[in-house]
Amino acid sequence: RAGSDIAFLGGLIHHALARKLYHADYVRLHTNASFLIQEDFDFSEGYFSGWDPQKKIYDKSSWQYELDSDGYAKVDPTLEHPRSVFQLMRKHYERYAPEQIATICGCPAEDFTRAAEIICSTGKADRCGTILYALGWTQHSHSVQLIHTAAMLQLLLGNIGIPGGGVNA
Repeated sequence: RAGSDIAFLGGLIHHALARKLYHADYVRLHTNASFLIQEDFDFSEGYFSGWDPQKKIYDKSSWQYELDSDGYAKVDPTLEHPRSVFQLMRKHYERYAPEQIATICGCPAEDFTRAAEIICSTGKADRCGTILYALGWTQHSHSVQLIHTAAMLQLLLGNIGIPGGGVNA
């Protein structure tokens, strides 16, 4: 369904996370997934902490990494800490279950799941996948969010910076 691209990509992220189809070593080594976020960060009802409904802007001060005594971001290489970027991402994308995606995108949940299995099968060291997009995404009013979400999926799958991988226009 037109306009449902971000939901579809969010469903793919949920699928990869829920079924552990992400490239764990790549995620640990090449992303900020292991970084811990400050304790006062939160999100609920679709909003991240710091939302001002009157001004319709965010105060992003709670979105910072928790720092150690040397000023470096604290990390959890196991990706299990509840305030790790990885766990916060998992929590955020829980709502993108196949049934929800089917409702938004206008396809049967089984068809979405079949597509997700194929796309997320590239989350292994010996596989790769690319996302190709054209002017539809770059000219869309939410183009930054579309391409950002595609990049997050590709990073989870380990498809950035390898031959045949990436997000390409």
